[in-house]
Amino acid sequence: MYFQPALTIAKRLTHEKIVEIVNRVPNDWMTEITKKFTVDLVCYNLSKLEELENE
Repeated sequence: MYFQPALTIAKRLTHEKIVEIVNRVPNDWMTEITKKFTVDLVCYNLSKLEELENE
């Protein structure tokens, strides 16, 4: 699969690591609610990608 190397790396991301990455964005660029939404969206998308991979 073309995206397999990227998926392998993405699967190693934990919720805590995603939060850490998003929290690097300055507060004047993203509000706290936007950061939370972003973390939730990324986590959701990763879970769906894993489901697709397991089909």
